[in-house]
Amino acid sequence: MMAGEGTDRESARRGLDLPELCRDIVVQGLWLLYEEVMSNRSLWAGIAFEVLTVVEPDRARLQGVREIAADRLPVCCRTGLCGGDDLRDLDR
Repeated sequence: MMAGEGTDRESARRGLDLPELCRDIVVQGLWLLYEEVMSNRSLWAGIAFEVLTVVEPDRARLQGVREIAADRLPVCCRTGLCGGDDLRDLDR
C-alpha cells in the first residue's frame, strides 16, 4: 500500500489517496521501525527495514542503519535490493 498501490475505486472517487495516507501515518512512527531494526529481538527487522526504504526521506541515515544492522537483515536488504531501494547509489 505505501509503495503506491492500493487505492480502490470508491476512495479514488472521493479523492482519497490511500497509499499517501498510509505513508503519512507510517512516517509518524519511523522511530518504531528503527527500533525494530536495531533491537535484534525478532525476525521482523527485515520487514521494518523494507518499510523504511519506502517512507524514510533521509537516505543517508537509512544507509547508516543498513550498515550497522546488516547482520540482522535479509540478504536483499544488506545488498540494497529490497523494496525498490535506492541505497545502492549511496554505496558508490
